[in-house]
Amino acid sequence: MRSISHPHHRPAFTQIFLSGQAPPLNKTESEYEIGLATLIVFGAHNLEPLGHEETEKQKTRHLRTLQFLLAQGMPPDIPDIVRVPALFNAARTVDPKMPALMRALIAGGAKVDHQCLYGTTAIWDAVVVGNAATVDVLMEAGARLDI
Repeated sequence: MRSISHPHHRPAFTQIFLSGQAPPLNKTESEYEIGLATLIVFGAHNLEPLGHEETEKQKTRHLRTLQFLLAQGMPPDIPDIVRVPALFNAARTVDPKMPALMRALIAGGAKVDHQCLYGTTAIWDAVVVGNAATVDVLMEAGARLDI
């Protein structure tokens, strides 16, 4: 196994971050005010290699990026313009990568009972789309059903 301490073995984003050249971890992007954790969740669902199946390493690249940035202090709950954080977007996305991303967000401090601008919570969104896998993750984390 490669050591992450050697510069030639680090992924590019790790090198940029550790060199001090990375943007602030608490900033948002676009007029929708999307946080970095949400961008990682979107990428995990929407980016696929062209012309071949994802390798096992490719399937976990977004999870590894999320875990690394959370460990460096990235806030897990930066809400967008309607106060929806990354956990909501993962909960309502039917994709086998989402439960692991959700567990990482929760381990990184994401609030499972956060309410968006419209008063809903991540578990409500997961139930509405019928996403049993993400409902399970939220129930394991103690999400309330009475909000």
